[in-house]
Amino acid sequence: MGDNIGVGKDGVVYIQEDVGNNEHNDKIWAYNPKDGSMTLVAKFDPALFGDVSISGTFTAGTHTKDEESSGIIDITDILGRNDGKQYSLLVAQDHASATSLGLSNPAALVQGGQMLVMSTTPVPEPETYAMMLAGLGMLGGIARRRRNRK
Repeated sequence: MGDNIGVGKDGVVYIQEDVGNNEHNDKIWAYNPKDGSMTLVAKFDPALFGDVSISGTFTAGTHTKDEESSGIIDITDILGRNDGKQYSLLVAQDHASATSLGLSNPAALVQGGQMLVMSTTPVPEPETYAMMLAGLGMLGGIARRRRNRK
């Protein structure tokens, strides 16, 4: 169901689903090619758009089941932020009819698209934790040696 992909400057591949008016909630996944992990980073609100349970049962939302996200672009450098997060620009589209939203003019809604900025916080690699533990161990050893010299 992957419809669009984008690659962050860290090499993580963002995969966007397009459910195509099917009984499934549209999601954005992050695939890390370094360790092969796949992480759910965003999804449409199940209360509005419905979702499928682990057992395969679809629970309808109060709005529509026809939604999608598309066009994900890493804009971290453009924003000039230095807070450790990655920022992405994407479009979320709600394909509900204008009448279902209480709009009298069908031309008032064109694909229901909204530009969004999404921020994600990178999860440290296992090697990062190993280096941190090794560093703490070395600091502990140095402190013990200094204490023993006195």
